Amino acid sequence: RLRALRPRLADVFTAPNASSGAGFVLVLSGTSRIRTPRGLTSVVLGRASDLIDGTVARATGATSDFGAALDAALDKLGVAALLTSAVRRCSAWSPTTR
Repeated sequence: RLRALRPRLADVFTAPNASSGAGFVLVLSGTSRIRTPRGLTSVVLGRASDLIDGTVARATGATSDFGAALDAALDKLGVAALLTSAVRRCSAWSPTTR
């Protein structure tokens, strides 16, 4: 029964999964320097890759449960990184001393 839950290597190493991973890395690298043109470009390209990976998976027949779960998890982690960065940079959320 556990074997059925394990992804096959053919389901793991696919172009759409690589696109998801690369997009996540771009978002993470851009988040720390989002106020610069390079940082913003990195985040935009990373998020744009999310629009592409599902389309590529369906077009090439490379869809899998593993790929769908990986894509969803990396999307959520990337958005969480962006939100965390925004909250840290927002002066209204900074702790104040009184």
